[in-house]
Amino acid sequence: MAARDLTLSKRIVGTVLYAALITRPDVAFAASRLARHNLNPGTLHFKSAKRVVECLLATANHALNIGGGDNLDNWTDASFADKIAEL
Repeated sequence: MAARDLTLSKRIVGTVLYAALITRPDVAFAASRLARHNLNPGTLHFKSAKRVVECLLATANHALNIGGGDNLDNWTDASFADKIAEL
């Protein structure tokens, strides 16, 4: 692959990784497999990354429905940062 293609391939894999981390955990496996080959991607990896992006675009309006209620309770440990500082 040419240098330009390598850069494009890495950018596409970065896009897939971002989507997996922020909004689409369903593609995390594909993203991790693609990222393994970021140092020396081949044509197959490039095509696979493009296919994942196409799937993301095709399912952009799909949503994950969690539970049946209107309320979603969030809990956090506010003192977590203090515990890290003690280490």
